[in-house]
Amino acid sequence: MALHVTERLQQRGIPATDADLITRAKSCNTDTAIVLYRGQNGRCSDGSNGDLVILIVRHGWPVTVMFRRSNQPLTCDALRVNKIIE
Repeated sequence: MALHVTERLQQRGIPATDADLITRAKSCNTDTAIVLYRGQNGRCSDGSNGDLVILIVRHGWPVTVMFRRSNQPLTCDALRVNKIIE
């Protein structure tokens, strides 16, 4: 069974595997946002329209992915994390 995060990325046509996301998350020692992808703006089947794909890691585990527009704030406060990796 694939991680929810992996399924969301694949819905958007972004290749990802559970193993890749877990490996990236394990390297984080605090709540972290990782910018996985910067692309063209386009609406996904679920209605999201961001051009940034951001993986949110909590306690060393990939918990969710966010699709944000690049004109939205990319700050720790806005993403509710302690660190951002671009």
